[in-house]
Amino acid sequence: MASVCKGGEILGTTQGQFDTIVKINNQLQLHYPPAGLGNTSTTLLFTCDIQSTNVNGGIISFNKLTSDGNYILNVLTPLACPPRLASCQLQDHLVNRYNLSRLYRPTDNWNATEQRYHGKFTYYINFCGSLNPIDGPFCSTMVPYLGACQVDAATNKSYNLGHITSSPEVQHDRIIIRYINGDLCHHQYRRSTIIHLICANIEDQLKFSHETYQCEYIFIWRTPAACPIQQVTGQNCQVKGPSSGQYYDLSPLSNNKADYIVTNNQTSYRLNICRSLKVPCGTDSSSGSCLYNKGTQKSTSLGNSTSQLIYHPDYLTLYYTDGNYCDKSRQLRQSTVIRFYCNPNSGVFGSGPIFLRRWPNCIYEFRWETVVACSTLQNDHCQTSITDTTTGYQYDLSRLVKTDGSWLAVSSTLNSSYYINICQTLYDKTGCPNTSKSCLMTHQNGSTSVSRYSHNLGRFSNGITIKNGSLHLDYTYGDVCPDGYSRKTTKIVFVCKAGAKNAPVFLAQENHCHYYFLWIHEAACPQQPLIGGNCIIDNLSMGYFFNLNALYNPLDDYTAHDRKGHVFKINVCGPMHDRHCGRGSGNCQLYQTNHSLSYDGGRANMALRYNRGRLYLKYSDGDLCHKVYRRTTIIIFTCAADISLGKPMFVHENHQCVYTFIWPTKLACIQQLQCLARNSNGSIVDLSPLTTDQGGWQVYHSTSSREKMLINVCQTLHPVSNFHCPPDSAVCVVLPSSNMTYNLGKVNQSPSLNKDGFISLRYDQGSPCPFNGHQNKSTTVIFTCRTGAIGYPVLDLTLSDPCQRVVRWPTNIVCDITQRKRNSCHIYNSATNLRYDLSPIDDTGDTIFQSPLGLLSLSLCGAVTKKSATQFNCSASSICLSNHRGHYLSLGSIGDSILTNINRNTLKLQYFNGSACPTQLNQSISTTIIFVCQLDSIQTKPQLLNGNNHSCSFTFIWITKYACPLLMQPDCKVSNGNDQFDMSPFSFKASEWKWTDGKDNRYWLNLCGPIRHRPQGCLQSAAACMQSRQQINAQTLGLIWSKKLLSSNHSVTTISFSFGAPMCQNVHRLATAMIHFKCDITVGRPQFLRLDNQNCHSEFFWPSILACRKRQRLHESSYCVVIIDGTNNITFNASLLALSYHNWNMTSDGNYVGHSLTYHLNICKNVNGLSPNSSCKGSSACMSDNNGVEQLIGGSAEERQFYLRNNNIIEMVLPTQQPCHNIPHKMVETVIFFPCDPAHLVVSKSCNIISTFYHDFLFGTHLCLKPNPKSYTTNLYLLLHNFTT
Repeated sequence: MASVCKGGEILGTTQGQFDTIVKINNQLQLHYPPAGLGNTSTTLLFTCDIQSTNVNGGIISFNKLTSDGNYILNVLTPLACPPRLASCQLQDHLVNRYNLSRLYRPTDNWNATEQRYHGKFTYYINFCGSLNPIDGPFCSTMVPYLGACQVDAATNKSYNLGHITSSPEVQHDRIIIRYINGDLCHHQYRRSTIIHLICANIEDQLKFSHETYQCEYIFIWRTPAACPIQQVTGQNCQVKGPSSGQYYDLSPLSNNKADYIVTNNQTSYRLNICRSLKVPCGTDSSSGSCLYNKGTQKSTSLGNSTSQLIYHPDYLTLYYTDGNYCDKSRQLRQSTVIRFYCNPNSGVFGSGPIFLRRWPNCIYEFRWETVVACSTLQNDHCQTSITDTTTGYQYDLSRLVKTDGSWLAVSSTLNSSYYINICQTLYDKTGCPNTSKSCLMTHQNGSTSVSRYSHNLGRFSNGITIKNGSLHLDYTYGDVCPDGYSRKTTKIVFVCKAGAKNAPVFLAQENHCHYYFLWIHEAACPQQPLIGGNCIIDNLSMGYFFNLNALYNPLDDYTAHDRKGHVFKINVCGPMHDRHCGRGSGNCQLYQTNHSLSYDGGRANMALRYNRGRLYLKYSDGDLCHKVYRRTTIIIFTCAADISLGKPMFVHENHQCVYTFIWPTKLACIQQLQCLARNSNGSIVDLSPLTTDQGGWQVYHSTSSREKMLINVCQTLHPVSNFHCPPDSAVCVVLPSSNMTYNLGKVNQSPSLNKDGFISLRYDQGSPCPFNGHQNKSTTVIFTCRTGAIGYPVLDLTLSDPCQRVVRWPTNIVCDITQRKRNSCHIYNSATNLRYDLSPIDDTGDTIFQSPLGLLSLSLCGAVTKKSATQFNCSASSICLSNHRGHYLSLGSIGDSILTNINRNTLKLQYFNGSACPTQLNQSISTTIIFVCQLDSIQTKPQLLNGNNHSCSFTFIWITKYACPLLMQPDCKVSNGNDQFDMSPFSFKASEWKWTDGKDNRYWLNLCGPIRHRPQGCLQSAAACMQSRQQINAQTLGLIWSKKLLSSNHSVTTISFSFGAPMCQNVHRLATAMIHFKCDITVGRPQFLRLDNQNCHSEFFWPSILACRKRQRLHESSYCVVIIDGTNNITFNASLLALSYHNWNMTSDGNYVGHSLTYHLNICKNVNGLSPNSSCKGSSACMSDNNGVEQLIGGSAEERQFYLRNNNIIEMVLPTQQPCHNIPHKMVETVIFFPCDPAHLVVSKSCNIISTFYHDFLFGTHLCLKPNPKSYTTNLYLLLHNFTT
């Protein structure tokens, strides 16, 4: 086989696997011998080409032809470059210096992940040094100067992605690092790695970008390490590096108890950090460093202490100068230099001070490796994303990372403020230490001023973890605890709740050392890839909103350049202006010197995508490339809070002609405005419950104007059909005369306390004012406390003008909702009108669960009943611990307890007076259980949050539906005195009543719980809503918890609802609604009667058999023959409907029961044709789903009961012993009515399978009973509707 040819002449042949590259005189050579009997051969001389970007190729040139017929060819290629340790210090053409040494990982590696359709890959990379060993093992690190490794999780294989052969290079706006000559790929290429380091103020994560056709693996990292270095000096033992968020603090090394001692033969040194020595250096009390000679017993000052800390790119320095004179000439003084080096694995005190040398100029040099010398960007690598290996769910908390401030946590302590961030230090002006990720600020009122003290509650973290199905984030190594040696820590527990944007809540602290927080937020829910049209992603269920329309340049296209002389014309979210590539192109590639040559890089579209933290547009189907591929463009938008619009930057073009660009812009950042404010009494108010994910709130006003005004709280408005508000507007108005919309303000600031003592929220930068072109429209919302309801925004006409609107919002959100009750398991909150009841948890007996402490028995509302517990120390205890040593401890009792309603979704139950504390005299054990509302939670158990065998207090967290307010749980009965009315037969199990009247007004009604499928504008706790044809939002007519029984008799029952929207002429009057239930011979349906605009009052009418309060039990004279009137011998023979071999069968379409079901019924007999193992065997009514899963819904025919309603309607009840899943102590039953009118079947709220009027299929057995003085059975008329046998 020929390997070298010239024309048709063979100049050398390969020996296959016997070809050998040799090194002669430091020259790599490969010799191809002659072919056959010929004399011509070839020798290749390989030379390292460190500058080449073609990592899989080279340049061949002729050198000479020797006298013996050997062709000498030169091959210039980067593959000939030997692996070597490269310098991480470099400079650009402007003499800016860079130092990447802080990116070196001494014990582990940086990593990035990639998810492909066929598996998941993890990449391990190091900088400025070889890759460290990877657990597995993967990619043998015995290979010299290995830079990167790929691990395939599916096959458990690893691949060498290249060696370190060259130093980093500065190219335009980034630093390029290349690792080459890795493992073979596609049988022809060597794997290589290219990393783009881009200067950024905020540390981002190392991200995999893509893989090229030639197996080049491209990574992007926005990091302060890629910025030019500067030397900075700081005070108070702290210094801020040149990049944002790069803080250093050596104050933990300042020792107020003893000096540090370093011994070196006959000499010892005493040092302290940023303070003078505890023991004076001889007579000098200002020294920070002292030498003691054991022979002469003389002390010499090596410099006075200072707290002036100096930043260098590789270390921190303290200089102690002006010590004793060091020579007879008295020209030089002794001094000390201490250099602190970052070692993330060393601990705070690390190596301690190590004496290195004494310089001729009387400088004593020390080295100290410590984690404290690591910056806030170095000291740990906190991961904000994680995949649950059990469920496969992906979680990403990156949207909670604050890049310009911190999160204020809600707490009940008025003189304390807690601030936290996610995997980042606190970037704000709260006074917290710059190195803290969690901080406590305490306030003490003095005689003339307020003193503020900060406490670092945690610096380091390994990132989020999953424990018992919940996300946890731990911070360690805060300030020293009161015990003098422990360090303060923080634990944050995240709970997923769709649509929730709540603030973090401070739960508890232990010994002023360990602090615990709860954060209920939609960001804690599993994440899925998103795609949206019109350059907008608006996925409220996952909490993401991006709008890139502002990036469209209507005047000219954006330009970007590569290193090959190409210019790219790009526009996004609108058509391009350049026409070289024709209409419809989104990226047009041109030559800088010749625009006549152009290539369409992909057809433009506005399908914005978000996946695994990456926001991007993809343009496909461009011009043909390499006669095989169609050009494609990927534009990745990255968050850059300090860049308004930004511009695209070229990253790479692979062999398949995929062009990759990055575009830093603040529009790719997730809005992080915190919706908190301090009330006039110092308490913290969270307005996030007023943030709506359905368009916006309608602002009510009493004028005759038909203008429509929408507002959202702390967030931009979401798209509304037929109501096109300007982008980024949080307040918007549409004028009906012109149908024009105006931006009345954007969200730019958090709520605050105004001069009148009310919480207000200002929106600014709206549309230009009509009469003042230099001023923009704005809106101010003033929140006032009104107990009872969440309220509605109302326009204040007295304070508003065309340029500034003032909206008043009376709401219980700003009221103090904290309520406490002693020795109880239930609580009523008068501010919110919400009730909570934890007692159903005890219905099944004691809760027994295992914990790290041992076995725990819990009876929330009473004493534990476990015999072994009551025989020892747990008598009358509500929570009892059997520890691993067999001892029983009472952890508290309900008889000495406090139940606190922290917020709408959280309760705190504290038990006191437990067993004697093992470590504190005269103190008993106490326990706190934090209950978190989650309606769809399964049977859960408490989780231990803090406490050990030596603790005096314990904290548990319990996620359960029983912590939810009762309005969210079944509540179907309403009473007035001794009178009670059960509305459960009028409510659907999985939906609500909805209908449209003759004027196209739409109505929604639910009686036992809130409307489930709420239209836009209908409040979460609404029982009745109405939407007229002209309205954008539905109007709330009344709230579910406000229902009352007004009047009742045997024929009419009236129920009222209140706290509806102020939709009438008097905007200060909240709407009310009434429903009149009237006894009738049909099941009926609700009907709208009238709306009183003056009094804001609506009425409904509902004729129904279910409203007949009089109910008489009937008895059978013989088999299924019911006695109606024994005196006149009037009977009803139901056995005529009994089937001997078949069943009455019907199928629902799922509109009201939640999913498709089939019902099998028989009258006076059990269901026929069931399998021997059927769960419905021996029953007269059975229900099955599409999968054939059966559920018994009616007991045996022998257990039937007959009733007479309204003297002419027969009711048959088929009871069971099957518990109703959503109502305690309620059993499933089937109810069959026999009226003279058609009826439908539905599953009611209270687990009754009943005949009601309005449904998609008919029940089918309806008897018109013609008058007959002798018997109801002589003239029987049977109607069958949609019924099969």
